[in-house]
Amino acid sequence: TTKMQNAWSPLQFLGFGNPADETPPESPDRNIGLELSNNYHILFKVGGFKMFHGWKSTYCSAMVLNTMKLDSLCNSVHQQAVQWFNWRLPSLPHKVCGNSCIYSPQHNCVFSVGGDRSKKAYALSLNAVKVNTTKKDWCWLELPEMSGDRYAPAVCLVTDKNNSTQKLCVIGGRSLDSSASVDTVQLYDAQSNEWTLLQTDQEVFEQNLYRAGSFYDEVQQHIYVGGGQTVRPSCKMFACDLRKMQWMTLPSTRFAHNFYPIIWKDNNQVLYITSTNADCVEWLDLRQYAQNGDKEWTVFQCSDKNAALTLSHALDTTFPKDCCIARLLSANVT
Repeated sequence: TTKMQNAWSPLQFLGFGNPADETPPESPDRNIGLELSNNYHILFKVGGFKMFHGWKSTYCSAMVLNTMKLDSLCNSVHQQAVQWFNWRLPSLPHKVCGNSCIYSPQHNCVFSVGGDRSKKAYALSLNAVKVNTTKKDWCWLELPEMSGDRYAPAVCLVTDKNNSTQKLCVIGGRSLDSSASVDTVQLYDAQSNEWTLLQTDQEVFEQNLYRAGSFYDEVQQHIYVGGGQTVRPSCKMFACDLRKMQWMTLPSTRFAHNFYPIIWKDNNQVLYITSTNADCVEWLDLRQYAQNGDKEWTVFQCSDKNAALTLSHALDTTFPKDCCIARLLSANVT
């Protein structure tokens, strides 16, 4: 998007600012604008727990941080406060908890799928920040329902190599219906506005796997799924080769990474997983694993002593065991 000359006036009616009175906080940079692609990190909160409202809510908001200022603070040796702004988003049509959400740069929208006893899916277009849209007109679009309810599914975006179109990929989740088991992957195509089932040589690796993490490697066309839980927290890691339409079982991690762990790759060769629940970072060299099938995960060690590097120590904080890391992702990450 283009930088706005008058930074606040186009955003006030969209609820950018303090969640209590929806007035923008004072900013030293009056031309901060809202450039979603380059200048800002945005953390979305869609439904879920809200104080005085219970575990289910329709409340949606986003925490907006200036990327350039955040990078300079991270490179500084002095501890400084990070300036952020609360952006009030339109409320969901229905109360929900246990849903999963993801931002699509290609469609410039936020998807919300599943939840407690929910097979619903929604999309919120962020193109509204570029046009003169009123609060009444800016709302969540209800998408076609999924085949069944999915509590806390894993989500990622996969790219169709035929037309370079991003599709929403919803993996697993848990059904509270005792007669149903969730062991499938569904793809949503925004162009056709339809859900399709990912047809592989076998059903998804685990039945009723929820709170798992996922990552899509666009170069190798692999979907990685790990952590989460079924009856118990899981150490398992799986990969789906979309070229062969086959699931593969990778070595289990040393620790159980529950509550939406973060999975990523380095140079398309080293696979990582981390979570506040396990309080550590693990890595697996996929080149060595391809040559030696019994290759195991390695836990990052502290540089000054032979001990695991914990996130709580590295970030100088503590985490409750039932939370997940807020992901600060740049559009330029490769």
